[in-house]
Amino acid sequence: MSVFAEVKLNWEGREYVIPPDRVLGAIASVEEFITLNELAQKMRKNAPPLATLAKAYAALLRYAGAKIDDDAVYAGMFVAGGGEVVTAVAALLGLMIPPSLLGAGGAEANPTRKRRRAK
Repeated sequence: MSVFAEVKLNWEGREYVIPPDRVLGAIASVEEFITLNELAQKMRKNAPPLATLAKAYAALLRYAGAKIDDDAVYAGMFVAGGGEVVTAVAALLGLMIPPSLLGAGGAEANPTRKRRRAK
């Protein structure tokens, strides 16, 4: 049993799913560009590194099966007033924190995660 929950990503109207047993690999692909600590520090300073975020989010989307390049993700971050920047940051932060550490909030605390059903 994985400590992670299924991760759902949306990009340009399409949904991509990473099953729980592949989430750690997804985290490793993101950490090629930015770590959780680095991302949190940049966000506290209100200075998200856009090119780095684009590369990290593109790597995550590709890991989930999307056929997309870094440039397209970077350009997409500026559509509709930069809303995709917030989406990318939320997805990256949510991905790298195991649900068990989020507390009782679970899926509500992390919009990119799907709550597991009790068995």
